[in-house]
Amino acid sequence: MGDAQHLVERYYEKGKLKLHWPNDMDPHYTMPCWGRLMINATLWVGECAPRGGDLYIIPPSPEQERLEVRLEAPQIIFHDGTMDAIKGNLPIDDLSPRTIHSALLQLVIEDLDARISIEQPQPTELLLKIV
Repeated sequence: MGDAQHLVERYYEKGKLKLHWPNDMDPHYTMPCWGRLMINATLWVGECAPRGGDLYIIPPSPEQERLEVRLEAPQIIFHDGTMDAIKGNLPIDDLSPRTIHSALLQLVIEDLDARISIEQPQPTELLLKIV
């Protein structure tokens, strides 16, 4: 998970999003495919905040095999096709640079036989959970 965390931090280091990680995260913890899952989830959620915001990432751990990514931003948008891609309903010929992260996210979720939940409790908040 430490390698995935490092890649996410490098990607956002000059961006408008501020990343928040748990203090007790074990960077040496390994779960097959969960690093790829975390990278694609944070990339998709980050795309939903064009004006920046705060991205809270709770990676899986030995105690809790789930990933949570919460976004707090002044504006949250869903680009055309991204929700269809996450649900696996976007034909491969219709993929674009804007939808590729959500399509890859769906493929990794499918590979892990996991479930995804996407909620927007408030207009300025987005919560993605993968179990």
